[in-house]
Amino acid sequence: QTTKTYSVTVNRAAAQTFNVAATVSAGNGSVTCDPISVPPGGSSTCTAVPEAGWQVSAWGGACTSAGTSTVCTLDNIQADQSSTVSFETVPVSTYNVTATVAAGNGSVTCNPPSVTAGSSSTCTAVPDTGSQVSGWTGACAGTGTSETCMLDNIQADQSSPVSFEIAPTYPVTVSVTGLVGSGLTEDSVELQNNGGDPILVTADATVNFPTELPDGAMYDVTVASQPDNQTCTVANGTGTVSGGPVFGPAVTCVDNSNNITWFATSITFLNG
Repeated sequence: QTTKTYSVTVNRAAAQTFNVAATVSAGNGSVTCDPISVPPGGSSTCTAVPEAGWQVSAWGGACTSAGTSTVCTLDNIQADQSSTVSFETVPVSTYNVTATVAAGNGSVTCNPPSVTAGSSSTCTAVPDTGSQVSGWTGACAGTGTSETCMLDNIQADQSSPVSFEIAPTYPVTVSVTGLVGSGLTEDSVELQNNGGDPILVTADATVNFPTELPDGAMYDVTVASQPDNQTCTVANGTGTVSGGPVFGPAVTCVDNSNNITWFATSITFLNG
């Protein structure tokens, strides 16, 4: 019996795999896929990473359906997969800043009226003469009765109504002493406040000017017309109204004859 020996070589086919790749087609950013090689029926995830200030605008190729997501998942892969991703700059958000007059007499504006996210704007209320701010609501609710509202780090549209009210006014009171009044006009002293609003005083008295003034207004009391034979001067005649009536101004009148006598006496003394 003869024994024969045979040599058998078996060649196994390499396992089949598919490549998964993605590239950037536009804009600033990067993209990777993991894993980059998969067996039939396998899965891979491609991830887009925009640079600061950029966002995904679209995918192409195998990842077309991913839209603007930064992640594309590919399942049940049966062939090589190729995808592209494009980036675009993130649009700058802008917000409107407005203010309106809710009540009373005045106006209001905001500057700037449109801002980018995180920016600031200032709303300024301007009361009409005789009015003042009574309050704000909306975005400026914490401003109180200030005429200015500052809005910082704006992240949405801002709206701020402002209301006005009649501003209180206060009298300016002046005391007159030393006036030897006969009741005649020539023996009276005429006083003015701020160059007008005249008042005729015929005897010693404490009087108010006809026109009251609002808080913060200036006053300036002067003698517009002197009485015959007397000279009147004003003390504490100027100032600012500070939340209440003004009582400081005082007018003192002296006889001109006394001045003449003193002057004559002085001359006699010097010549003696």
